[in-house]
Amino acid sequence: MDEDRSQETILWDTELEKSIQGKKPGAKYGPVSERLRHTIPEERTCAMFCGGKKCKYCQPNGKWPDEQMDIKGLYSNWVTDNILAMSRPNTELIEKYNIIEQFHEKGIKSIINVQRPGEHSSCGNPLEELGFSYRPQQFMDKDVFFYNFGWQDYGVGSISNILDMVKVMQFALSEGKVAIHCHAGLGRTGVLIGCYLVFANRMDPGEAVHYIRSKRPGAIQTSGQITCIEEFALYLKPLRIVYSNMSTRHIGVYRQKQATDKESAQGFLVFVKTCGGITEDERGEVINMEEDSGVPQTYEFSLSQFLVRQRHMLHGFEARRLKHLPKIIYFLCEGLLELAHKGHIASIPSQDNFDIIKESAPGAFLNATPAKTCLLPRPSKSGGDFTHVQSERKNKSYEDLENGDQLKMNSNIDDLDNASIVSGISGPPLHKSRSQTVLLPGGDASVASVAAALGETEYTPEVLEKVKLYKEKLNCVTRTYKELQLEKNPSVLCCLMWDWLDHLKEPVLRIQDLNILLNHMEEPMKGLRRLEKGSKTTTSYLLKLIARLQPIDDDLEHHILFRMISTLTHQNMLREHEFSFDSTKQTIRRTANDVEMREGMIPGVIRFFIAALEELRQEAENETE
Repeated sequence: MDEDRSQETILWDTELEKSIQGKKPGAKYGPVSERLRHTIPEERTCAMFCGGKKCKYCQPNGKWPDEQMDIKGLYSNWVTDNILAMSRPNTELIEKYNIIEQFHEKGIKSIINVQRPGEHSSCGNPLEELGFSYRPQQFMDKDVFFYNFGWQDYGVGSISNILDMVKVMQFALSEGKVAIHCHAGLGRTGVLIGCYLVFANRMDPGEAVHYIRSKRPGAIQTSGQITCIEEFALYLKPLRIVYSNMSTRHIGVYRQKQATDKESAQGFLVFVKTCGGITEDERGEVINMEEDSGVPQTYEFSLSQFLVRQRHMLHGFEARRLKHLPKIIYFLCEGLLELAHKGHIASIPSQDNFDIIKESAPGAFLNATPAKTCLLPRPSKSGGDFTHVQSERKNKSYEDLENGDQLKMNSNIDDLDNASIVSGISGPPLHKSRSQTVLLPGGDASVASVAAALGETEYTPEVLEKVKLYKEKLNCVTRTYKELQLEKNPSVLCCLMWDWLDHLKEPVLRIQDLNILLNHMEEPMKGLRRLEKGSKTTTSYLLKLIARLQPIDDDLEHHILFRMISTLTHQNMLREHEFSFDSTKQTIRRTANDVEMREGMIPGVIRFFIAALEELRQEAENETE
């Protein structure tokens, strides 16, 4: 997958932008009309509002101008280059206008149906056997994936289920362009696209509604649907925070920048996003920086709380492998190993498959009934049903998955608890290798310089300024992880790593954790396995990083261990002169969250981690023999 479809290109029409500036989007229906649509029977709704058998959405021929039919024969509009909003197709239209062939010509690989089976049965032609206006198999037989997110008409889904749906939608977009429909392709379709733009592009919800309406007039119809997108954006806000001590005041604010000659000729304005004083264009390039005068808004978290939040945001192999390890720690550790030319502790495949997506987005698959070659919806009163249908030749059957065949196939892509420190896991790494990039002056860092950076406690103003910029961008610019992949300065990566661990509201290793470790001095890896999974995996990953950085002298290695222990325990400790347990002293950080180590604990903790490093190396030697 060469093309990056993690974000959509957003281009505003000049005149439309002027007309909506500063305006909050309103509902398309008044309160009385909304109540009517929710209370009167569906068959009467079809007759009153849709036209019944002559429904303009089901029989659009002659009822819409050509510019409202980007797919000929369907009331349809491209909202972005990759996302098409459309009215529901039917079997007659599919055949008459060769709609599937049009999909192939336009690069549409997936169709997402936001209807529930049996709805709008009085509109247009009779429904097919499965309760939709067409047979999903028609698309699947022609290599178009079919998904079904079942929402009640004029309704919304639960926020957590919507998050799972947009994650599945992001997977579908990684395969190619996507066509989305409900009945008219306005309400529920607009809500799903709006939530996706909030998720993938970090758009302000009001801006997302205006933008979708600029491409698909009349979209997002009710006040409840607008509120749904707004609440979804609020739900995501704390989940996105990587550094809780940085400002999040400007998340989702878009500003206009001067368009290129080509863009001006097309009548477009390009909007840029401002976040924490960082102004970035739609390609993720920083244009300028501003002072943030706002009061910082923070979302403090512990390691376990962060992992829960992270679990909501990740999907696919990334979600599986980083179940118990913060993504920021994974990226920084792997980056340091690449700079030292020491390979990877573990790699994450960049290409997901549907079964892995299903595993990491379970809320999107509620109320699914198994069938031999597809997953079909069970009747439900709640919005938020989701099913995925795929032809038998494209995917294993549901029974195969239940019998564990799929789990066996992916058994080498488990979470990082058991990642090897010798060869890692086979497959491409999550991020692009620095060896594939243009080297900055000075070239890659050596093992010695990476090890020295890990032991640093003071940084130059240049490093601190760069670290501050990264922290701000990690909170509110989606593509910052891609920038970290290209960072050549190990001091920057180390400072980011230690600062993240240090700013947690409670230490990774609490006093009770240290007591567990000290009770397993003879079997340190067994002691680590007794910890909570997040603490165990994070601590083990750091140890594996240090174990990989060879050759370095013992004193430097001990110094790095000392630095690591200090950060993981939130204890300010001082070393005097040569490394020895007797000369180790400590000063305690006086905060409400920290508890002083008891007398004599520090030398034991240091001995434990030295023993753990030795055991890791012994395991590595045994595996290579």
